[in-house]
Amino acid sequence: MATKTIREMISKNLVDGLNISGELTMRGRCKDCIFGKHSSHPFNKKGYQKTEVLESIHINIWGLSQTQSAGGVSYFMLLMDGYSSYKTITFLKTKSADTILQVLKNYHIEAERQTGKALKQVRLDMGREWHNNVWEDYRKENGLVFEFTTPYAYQQNGAAECSMWTILDGAQTAMAKSRLPLKYWADAVQTTVYTCNFVPSHQNPSQIPTELWYEKQQNISHLRPFGATAYAHIPSDLNLSKLYPRSVKTLLLGYFGREGYKLLKRETGQTFRSQDVIFEEDDTNFTLQGIQTQTYNENDPLPINTDQRDNHINCRTIVIPMRCEKMLKYPTTK
Repeated sequence: MATKTIREMISKNLVDGLNISGELTMRGRCKDCIFGKHSSHPFNKKGYQKTEVLESIHINIWGLSQTQSAGGVSYFMLLMDGYSSYKTITFLKTKSADTILQVLKNYHIEAERQTGKALKQVRLDMGREWHNNVWEDYRKENGLVFEFTTPYAYQQNGAAECSMWTILDGAQTAMAKSRLPLKYWADAVQTTVYTCNFVPSHQNPSQIPTELWYEKQQNISHLRPFGATAYAHIPSDLNLSKLYPRSVKTLLLGYFGREGYKLLKRETGQTFRSQDVIFEEDDTNFTLQGIQTQTYNENDPLPINTDQRDNHINCRTIVIPMRCEKMLKYPTTK
């Protein structure tokens, strides 16, 4: 108990029998209190603000997934630019030091070619996959600065951690909407990251990550919901019968940039690429769809049929007592 609390109890005479003789002061810290009450220190969110792309990047790895993806991977590695928040992910079968270092090497070359900037700093957590001679040799060869977080202080790599939560939440939502088997989680993750790069980040709320990365305004007219029904054109070069259908029904699994869509033929599990696609986009699943209200007098018997459907309106009828009508607001039917 703090001495301040004891003083207040004495001064306000809150209890009887609390008598203190001598000086009520603490000349040092109570060791027993330190062992019993020591908590984490507040995390200082204020830090050096990045001013250009590749000044610093954040790296994080997710996995092991309980379900292997359709492509046989169980991990993915996130690399995020600290200034633009532009994200890149690579899927992995293992997270050995050599494997993830190769991912960084490929990213290093590609990112510098795309932006014209030089990579300076890499922020990592305390995972054992980073602490080895292979990574240390690469750091020295390329003059990079590796900045490691304190063990069990994941907040110090908060940008990567928050981005990881956003990606996983988005992928789970996409999987729930599409109702695809869980093995397609990697496609949901890839599509979520691709979409996130067209949405303003907390770091730059008025700018698009992809625009900051490529220094060019972006067009997102090609984006469609993950798992949306897509009719892909069958090229005439396949020399099929003239009576054969001109299109095949598929589902959207992802993007090849703006050059094409990754599509899934659900019956066979076959995936392919196409640019000649017609999408069928249904309504979003809301918890309340097309609700119509009806009031009644509590002195009268309840209506027998509370579900009404006709050829024009697909809705549920909610029966509400008159005294509650002003308290509830429901969306009108379409």
